Amino acid sequence: MVKLNNKGFSFHIVLPILALLAVGSIGAYMTFRSSAAVPPEGWTTIKTVTGTWKMYPEKHVNITSASIKTVSGVKYRLCAVMRNSVANSTMTLFAKPTTAGAVGGNYGTWIDGVGTTYRTRCSQSWGLRGYTYYASPGNSTKGILTVTKVYWQRYY
Repeated sequence: MVKLNNKGFSFHIVLPILALLAVGSIGAYMTFRSSAAVPPEGWTTIKTVTGTWKMYPEKHVNITSASIKTVSGVKYRLCAVMRNSVANSTMTLFAKPTTAGAVGGNYGTWIDGVGTTYRTRCSQSWGLRGYTYYASPGNSTKGILTVTKVYWQRYY
């Protein structure tokens, strides 16, 4: 009579369970931890620069430390925390390329109704070309415009 070895039977159950756990772990890692995950949709801040910049009427300040390298076909916008010494003034937010003669040149947005208290205002979205751009806010009307922070956002 042949005696059956019962020790091998447990490996027939353990190996498939271990294989399922291994495949599930790899799948969970790829979904939640890898860069292949889909970013949240909406505006995401990609660069922030703080300081104090004051502009008199018809003046701009070039904030070259607030520069970003853009990707063609992606939407960007420029935001600033600002106030003016005179209520209901107008200011501009420009994105200027660091490359001379860049195709498309400067991009700008007029922002009306800047008040005497600090508020965050953003430009319209721009489909910037693949150059490096810096921020250039400006005072378009009266009073003294004070900007304390500028930041770039990218739309995902």
